Amino acid sequence: MKIYDLDKNPVIKIDPFSLDRKPKYTPPEKDILKILVAISRADRVFLLCYLHTAARRSEIFNLKRDDVNFEKNEIRLWTRKTRDGSLEGEWLPMNDILSRELFWWDNRKFKESPFVSIDDQPDPHYGKPIKSAAGFSPAYAKGQA
Repeated sequence: MKIYDLDKNPVIKIDPFSLDRKPKYTPPEKDILKILVAISRADRVFLLCYLHTAARRSEIFNLKRDDVNFEKNEIRLWTRKTRDGSLEGEWLPMNDILSRELFWWDNRKFKESPFVSIDDQPDPHYGKPIKSAAGFSPAYAKGQA
């Protein structure tokens, strides 16, 4: 309506499609632990960020070195879930498990990149920040890990 400067919504009389919602699958803890043992270090860091911060996928994909404070044991997550859509960061406490896993920063393959999650698979995105599950190890990306 804003783009075409319309006074009324032209599709208001169209009935909505039916939607059958199915409950989302949540794996049990034992399955998560099996995956954490079997995957690469980079994948493990990513999944542990999920587990220990309850962050959105995009927040973890955009996580940079400046967003991790080892001295204060804090991690900063950024979101656009604000009233005006602006980017806002919030520092959260980081537990010892996540801190220990993120400390691999100094030993990672792409030290020059500011991003935490970097594609290290031999593909066209090699060395670039991961933006989807396809950037992880093949077994994890295909759900086989």
